[in-house]
Amino acid sequence: MKAFEATYRHNPVGLTSIHLEQITHTGFRYLTLRISCQRPLTYAEVERNIKEQIQETGDYIKMCYFIDIIFQYTYTLYPAYGGSGGGSGHGTGGTKPIEGGFNSGGYDPLHPELGRPCRNDDKGKANPLVMMALMPPNRYNIGGARFGYTRVNEYGEKKFHQGIDLIAEPNTPVYALFSGTIVGPYVTEQPNRIGDKYPDGYIGDKNGAGNRFGVRSKVNGKTIIVYYWHLSADYPVAMRNGEPLKVGDYVQAGTIIGYTGVTGNANAEFPHLHLSIKDEAGNWIDPELYLNATVSSSKAEISTPCDSYIY
Repeated sequence: MKAFEATYRHNPVGLTSIHLEQITHTGFRYLTLRISCQRPLTYAEVERNIKEQIQETGDYIKMCYFIDIIFQYTYTLYPAYGGSGGGSGHGTGGTKPIEGGFNSGGYDPLHPELGRPCRNDDKGKANPLVMMALMPPNRYNIGGARFGYTRVNEYGEKKFHQGIDLIAEPNTPVYALFSGTIVGPYVTEQPNRIGDKYPDGYIGDKNGAGNRFGVRSKVNGKTIIVYYWHLSADYPVAMRNGEPLKVGDYVQAGTIIGYTGVTGNANAEFPHLHLSIKDEAGNWIDPELYLNATVSSSKAEISTPCDSYIY
């Protein structure tokens, strides 16, 4: 917390002046920040500036103290009617919250390591990858990457696809869509197939979903389980305190929980993350309902609200 105090205690940073008013110690540590602007700014500029500063402070703490920390923060910006500059965080003289919620994340080609998946916690929508695009099963069926009866079997009959396939080179970080608890099926020992066969001597799980696990979450009052399939054969699950995440562990939304691969029946020529979701009754539901993205109906493109800016 000293790093936060040194940064924010009566210390203007960047385009906004952020003053630390309070630190509350209650298991987790909460900060109350008061924000004022040096010049009129758009909400996007203010939000971007705040998030960059918090991220930089977090990176500083990790670098100096060699500890693994998780930031989770929410905030509301209030415009002050009639004012020439930005309003304070408390807002005076008649205010209203920004409509539509906040979109955070995005990909910066100049600093790809700082990219974060686009998410909107107010709407209960998020993405598992920083860069989003469909990975069709072949070039003749782009829609086959989407949910539903979008594929055909060897007999030409319609075949159900339980989720959405997102292009991802092996070892791409996978982020938790929402906060929740890791659940099974939890499989991390599958090796990559050689052709369509497992290495000699392998007698473990051979499900076509490959290395995989789920995260049970409550979103907008509904309980769902988000499943992540075809994870890496080498590093399928992220580490916490030197140990891989396991069933029963609680994970925070937007944190790295695993890495993609081509295990199971994934074709190495079409590497992807298969994302699928079940509702509380155990029914498969369309993941696009929870993605902070719009999937093209004719191309393999996926657009997000963060494509026009980087936070």
